[in-house]
Amino acid sequence: MRLFIGIEPPENIIAELYSLQNQLRKKVRRGRFPSKDNLHLTLQFLGETSESRVEDIIRSLQTVAKMNFPFKLSFNAHLGSFGNKNPVRVVWVGVNGEVEALLQLQTSIVGSMQELEFPAESRAYHPHITLVRNADFIDNDVLWDQERGEFNIEQLSCFNIDHFCLLSSNVEQGKRVYDIVETFKLI
Repeated sequence: MRLFIGIEPPENIIAELYSLQNQLRKKVRRGRFPSKDNLHLTLQFLGETSESRVEDIIRSLQTVAKMNFPFKLSFNAHLGSFGNKNPVRVVWVGVNGEVEALLQLQTSIVGSMQELEFPAESRAYHPHITLVRNADFIDNDVLWDQERGEFNIEQLSCFNIDHFCLLSSNVEQGKRVYDIVETFKLI
């Protein structure tokens, strides 16, 4: 099974992110938009994993949850991207707020998974929620000239993070679907 560890924002935040995706849809010729149900903040990607390892992963993540506290996040005022040419590889919204608490949680998760022989990412962790992949913008400058007020990001709400999840990623009827394997409440 293909696994990752992430945070699923509350429904009101998902609705706001979906509205932001709809703003983006009007600015691109084409792009791959994650479904509303798949919007999340990844903490660590584990990849293909034998089901026999899931119990150890859960036990380890339960320990991590007991060592971390709930915190609040909000979103950056501007969209970011990975890639700076059209089409843009990934367009995302980053996070603000109690980012140190988020980074501490993510570092704890990576450390616990390394003990189970899951490798850490080679690149630095950059917390974000992906809004669209392979975005071919109609106006090449729209993403880099956000002072024009094309996107209503300032309206996005703050939200509480009181848990994280172990999720599986499957393809069903040609579409990517994320299912919660286990939820871990922060103490």
